Amino acid sequence: MAYRLIDMATAPVISLQNATDPRLSELAGAGDKYAFGLGKRVLRNSAAMGMTIAAALFLVSPMIPLVFGANFREASVALRWLAPIPLFRSIHQLSGSVLSCTGRQRRRTVSQVMVVLFNIFLNVYLIPRYGWRGAAVASLITDAGLAFANWTSVRIAERICFRTDTDIPSDLSIQPVQCP
Repeated sequence: MAYRLIDMATAPVISLQNATDPRLSELAGAGDKYAFGLGKRVLRNSAAMGMTIAAALFLVSPMIPLVFGANFREASVALRWLAPIPLFRSIHQLSGSVLSCTGRQRRRTVSQVMVVLFNIFLNVYLIPRYGWRGAAVASLITDAGLAFANWTSVRIAERICFRTDTDIPSDLSIQPVQCP
């Protein structure tokens, strides 16, 4: 139940990312630098939204047994453990979109495949030993890892772009500038 609540609570973050994708693609057509700029601006909002959702989940988690009954006491604890996931998703979803929209889908895919493989390893190791707590730790580590991997890929690509051309015109409609 706790993970379902996390998925539902993450919907606004995913919506923001989906709403940003068309503009990211449009800006990437004018030059990757512009897409990176928008990505960083939207990430601030997305991360703030993710932190707010995480805090709200943590604060309302004690109410689960009151609403659903005493049998859901463990779900309340699990929700507290999983509460940071919306923050991690806000980062990895948006930075993943920036990678995709700037033609770096391969980097995003490599990050995702690596995280999936690591998640499988963690689940095989942790769940038999620690049950749902092991699964929660595996989820937290892999979501945080994907956020780190995607954002690091964006930052590296951005630095390469800004190293090649530091002048960014204020008018987004002029001169396409593609990064290597």
